[in-house]
Amino acid sequence: MASCSKQLEGEFSSKDHDVLSTVPGSLRLSGHEIFKGKKGDSFLYVLAVKKTTYQKSCQKGVIFEHINSVKDEVLSSPQNFPRLTEKLGVSEISLLASLKADPSLSPNVETPTANPFGQIYRAPVPQNEKTYYCLSGEQIKRALTGRKIKTSEVSYRTPILSRVSECQGFVKFSPAQNSPEAPQLPIVRQLFQQGRDLPTVIFLLEAAAEVNPTNPEVWELLEAAYRGAGKMDEARLSGRVWYLTSSKPEEAMKKILSYSDMKNGGDYLREKDEIR
Repeated sequence: MASCSKQLEGEFSSKDHDVLSTVPGSLRLSGHEIFKGKKGDSFLYVLAVKKTTYQKSCQKGVIFEHINSVKDEVLSSPQNFPRLTEKLGVSEISLLASLKADPSLSPNVETPTANPFGQIYRAPVPQNEKTYYCLSGEQIKRALTGRKIKTSEVSYRTPILSRVSECQGFVKFSPAQNSPEAPQLPIVRQLFQQGRDLPTVIFLLEAAAEVNPTNPEVWELLEAAYRGAGKMDEARLSGRVWYLTSSKPEEAMKKILSYSDMKNGGDYLREKDEIR
């Protein structure tokens, strides 16, 4: 697929070339076998293809179809495209998605002794293509900074929000934290509709996060409230938890990308309607 793209140089955007250079693709070509090696050889066979057949397959439409399929898939499963997201400068999304999809993070996972809240797991951080559990917030910050992911200094007095801040929003909650809807949410929704009393809204939502941290609506509203109050670091962290708790994380992804310094990479993933 990549060799075909050379025949169409200038007909793809730079982001299309990013896909072709980082994601494997293949063409279905008809031909005939001209050599078959013995079992155990370094190759098994050689397939001959007519030049016209190859050229016909190397069409702009064929390659665009491949590119578009990758663009659609990366929006739903960015963790499957680490090389591409790294090149786009949005490795934050890839790391969050990997954490979200990791089935090993269950209530049976042994949490570090430094973690006083067993319901919250620390962020897994890739090191040498393996996953390790960080034992401190400083380790997490160093790892994220090394991946050019923004870190923030946010202080909270409450336990769960303090853990979220220490882990820079890269947290997963045990199902044991599932609880009925926080009693603060009805009044918060009402205040949001009225568009008033933002300090009270933030106070109530922070309280809701302590009793109902697995509810993505809490983090979605908290992200919006912080953003409205100009507390952008707090909004960024809440957006990450919103993404990790949501069953439909696309909207949270857009918010996270809006905080990204890599505008081109963010636009590439954020504007799905523009992918064609």
